[in-house]
Amino acid sequence: MTRLKFRRLAATLIFMCFLVINSINVYAIGGEVNFGSDEYTEEEDSKFFIGVYVSTTDRNQDYHIELKYDNNRMSYIKGAESEEDGIITLEGSGLSSTRKYMLSFETLSGGNSYISVVDGYTCNADGTNRQSLDELKSVNVFIEGEDTVGETEEETEELELEETEAIAAANRVSPVNDVVSTQNSVDQKESESSNEMVLETNFLETVESTIGIVPMIVGTVCIFLAIMGIIAAVVVKHSKKRRRNRQIREDNKASRRNKYFNSFDIQDLSELEDADDADDLEGNETVISVQNVTMRFRVATQNVSGIKEYFIQLLKRNISHREFNALDDVSFDVYKGEVVGIIGTNGSGKSTILKIVSGVLRPTEGDVKVDRKKVQLLTLGTGFDMELTGRENVYLNGAIIGYSRKFLDEHYDEIVKFAELEDFMDEKVKNYSSGMVSRLGFAIATAGDAAEILILDEVLSVGDEFFRKKSLKRVKEMIHGGSTVLMVSHSMPTIKENCSKVVWIEKGKLRMVGKPEVVCKAYQHMNETTSNEVAQVSEVS
Repeated sequence: MTRLKFRRLAATLIFMCFLVINSINVYAIGGEVNFGSDEYTEEEDSKFFIGVYVSTTDRNQDYHIELKYDNNRMSYIKGAESEEDGIITLEGSGLSSTRKYMLSFETLSGGNSYISVVDGYTCNADGTNRQSLDELKSVNVFIEGEDTVGETEEETEELELEETEAIAAANRVSPVNDVVSTQNSVDQKESESSNEMVLETNFLETVESTIGIVPMIVGTVCIFLAIMGIIAAVVVKHSKKRRRNRQIREDNKASRRNKYFNSFDIQDLSELEDADDADDLEGNETVISVQNVTMRFRVATQNVSGIKEYFIQLLKRNISHREFNALDDVSFDVYKGEVVGIIGTNGSGKSTILKIVSGVLRPTEGDVKVDRKKVQLLTLGTGFDMELTGRENVYLNGAIIGYSRKFLDEHYDEIVKFAELEDFMDEKVKNYSSGMVSRLGFAIATAGDAAEILILDEVLSVGDEFFRKKSLKRVKEMIHGGSTVLMVSHSMPTIKENCSKVVWIEKGKLRMVGKPEVVCKAYQHMNETTSNEVAQVSEVS
C-alpha cells in the first residue's frame, strides 16, 4: 500500500468515526461484581474466605454493593465496610482495575447456604448518572455437618400459616368487611380503567419515539458496515504476510524443540504436540509475559577467604571469572486466573525465574512484562537472623516482605498459632530445627491477604505431613480467591492437582510448556532414563 493510499484511508476512517461519534449517545456502562469461585465447600466449625471482585468502567464513578448471606448457617467476621442483619455493604470510588474484597466467615450449621448480590449501582461522585448492575450473581456454599437450621425454618412457616388462616376466618365473619370489600372492588375497577388509558397513551408515545430512532440506527449501521468493509480489505491485503510470518515462527519453534530434546530419549513425540495444544485453552488477558529471558552470572574461578585476600589477588591479577547461564532464552506467558507450575531438577533456574518475575533480579537479556504492584513473592526464611529470637524475626522478616508494624502486631498471635511455636518464640532461631524455621517462615509469608499475582517458591515442602496438609489448605484458599499463581514445587502430585499449566525448565533451557499430565509424564520419563544410565555406569565401575 502506497503512502498516498494509506493517507486517504486514514482520512476516510477519521471522517466516518466522527460521524458515528456525533450520531450516538454514550452512557456509562456501570460495573460488575464477581466471586472468586463458582461454589464453596467448607468444613463444620471452620473459618473460610470468599473473594468478591468489584470493577467499574470509570475512575470517577462511585459504587454501592449489597450482599446477602445465610446468617443462620454462616457468621460474618470481617472484610467489608459494614454488615447488618445478614446484609454486607461494599462502598468505594471507581478504580482503573478490579478491587478485591476477602470476606471472612465462620460456619454455624451444616447444610446448603449461599451468598448473593441483592442490589448494587454505580454513579458519579455527585450522585448523578446512576446505573444499576447488569447482573446480580450468587454462589452456593455447602457446609458439611448436621443442618440444625432447617427444622426451625419449618416451624416458623407453620406458625405463619396458622396466623394467616385465623385472619381469613375473622374476615369472613365480619359484615363490615363485606361492605368495605365491595367498595374496594368498585374503586379497583375505576383504577384499572384509568390505568388502561395511561398505558395506551404511554404506548403511543413509545411508538412515536421508536419511529424517530429507526433512521438514526439505520444510518449508524451503514457507517459501521462501511468501516468494517475497509478494515476487511486491509486485512486481506496483509494476509499473505501474516501467513508467512506464522510459518517462520512455526519453523523456529520446531527447530528449538529438536535442539532441546535431541539429548533425551522420548519415545512418543505426539505427547509434545498434545502439550502444545494447551495454548488453545489460554485466555486473552496476559498478566505475566516472559520473552527471551537470559540470566548470566559471573563466578570467580578462585576461592577467596576474605576481603583482604580478594584485594591482594586482584592486585596480582590472579582473579579471573567464568560465566554461566542460569537461564537461556526462556519464553512463556501466564494468563489471568491460571495456576502455573514450574518444574525441573535442582539448579535448573526455577527460583531464578521467579525472582526475575517478582523484580528481585533483572535479566541479562530479554524482557518480562508484569504489573509488579500486584505481585507477592512467598519464599521461606528470607531475611532470618539466626542470632535473634523467633519473636524478633517475625517483625524483621515481615518488614522485608512489606508488612507494616501495625499489621504484624494485629496478626502476631495468628502467625504463632499457625506455626505451632507458642513455647519457642523467645528462643533464638539458631536453636530451631529446619522444620521449625520453615513453619515460621510459611506462617509469616501467608499472613496477609492474597495478592492478584501470587509467586510461591517451594512453600509447600515445609514441616511434617500434618503441617504440609495445613499449609496446602491455606494456599488453596488463596488460590480460590481468584489470584493468578506461579509456583515452584518438586512434588508431582501437588503440581498435577493444583496447576492448570506446567512449565518445564531444565539446565536453564525451556523444555516444555503444556498440560500438567503430559509435561509431568515427560519429566518423570527423563528422570527415570537418567537414573537407569547412572545405575548402569555404577555397575560397570
